[in-house]
Amino acid sequence: MYFNILKCASPVVLINLQCPTTQLCVSKCPDRFATYLDMQANWGNSSYWDYYRQFCKPGFNNPRKSITEVLRDEDCPAMIIPSRPFLQRCFPDFSTRNGVLTVANKTLFKDGSGQMRNVTDLREAAK
Repeated sequence: MYFNILKCASPVVLINLQCPTTQLCVSKCPDRFATYLDMQANWGNSSYWDYYRQFCKPGFNNPRKSITEVLRDEDCPAMIIPSRPFLQRCFPDFSTRNGVLTVANKTLFKDGSGQMRNVTDLREAAK
């Protein structure tokens, strides 16, 4: 799984064939949207934290750590996107509904900094 697949949209990636973001092996690709900020708001719900931390670096267990520190230290991704496995990697689960590109039946999602993003931003990163 890529921590920040949006970094894969850079032309430099095409030259180096390597995405400059933390990559993590996971047993199963994410099946729903989640952000670190949302997880912090709901960390009292242990099932939410248990789901989120499976996509963090092994051993990370500090849901109170600030998003700034988590991103700086690359402990966890800022956001988790519903994905499908392909070539032993998790890629956003793109589909088209009535001619509109979606991920998990959504066209917009909140990124790790709380900004609304369009699914086409993800598509560009996943190319």
